[in-house]
Amino acid sequence: MTTDYRTSNISPREENKVKGQEERIA
Repeated sequence: MTTDYRTSNISPREENKVKGQEERIA
C-alpha cells in the first residue's frame, strides 16, 4: 500500500510527520 501524501488532501502537520518518519527510516 502506497500513499502519496503530496497529491492527497493532507494537512501540513501530517505531511511533516510523514517526512519525519521517512527521514528516520532513511
